[in-house]
Amino acid sequence: LGKPVAEIAEDLGAWVVRLGSIRRLMRFAGIDFSAFLMALPELEGRALMVVRGFQLPALSVSATAEGWTIVADAEPIWIHALSGMLRAMADDYGVLAVIEVAGDQLQVSVPLTAFSEGRPFSISDPLLGVA
Repeated sequence: LGKPVAEIAEDLGAWVVRLGSIRRLMRFAGIDFSAFLMALPELEGRALMVVRGFQLPALSVSATAEGWTIVADAEPIWIHALSGMLRAMADDYGVLAVIEVAGDQLQVSVPLTAFSEGRPFSISDPLLGVA
């Protein structure tokens, strides 16, 4: 493809959270993007509920004056995949987020919380009519 591995990992992360069941699982974590970010440490356990044995890296999130710092105990490729996931979820919530990879962590700031209309969300699957 002629793309750096980090860029492919970011694109893959963005694609994964666009899958219906994954998106619902992610959105259920918070009413807004801020709450979603603070719930990221629970992602490891949520993933195990969906796919038995699927190990995600442990995440820690701390609020800063500029936004949030997310640290992952993982290989660098996971940081880039997480960056893509967060980019897609920011779009889903309708916020403008600036996400920067810095070593084993991400710096996230949100200059506009009402950047666009967020996508509608329901925990149930609209195609099946069930959760």
